[in-house]
Amino acid sequence: MATFKAELERLVRGDREGLRDGAIGDATEYDDWNTDEEFLDWLWRELYPGEPAPSADE
Repeated sequence: MATFKAELERLVRGDREGLRDGAIGDATEYDDWNTDEEFLDWLWRELYPGEPAPSADE
């Protein structure tokens, strides 16, 4: 779980190295998110409700 959380933190901060363009959008295309950031922020809040989402500044 620690590895998953670290990778999710990296994605939420905007580091998409290693992902092809559109990978997150393709994975969520039938849902209600307009951007990768919206989806990743939602996912963070669902998985870690008591923790603020990481930001690009961290």
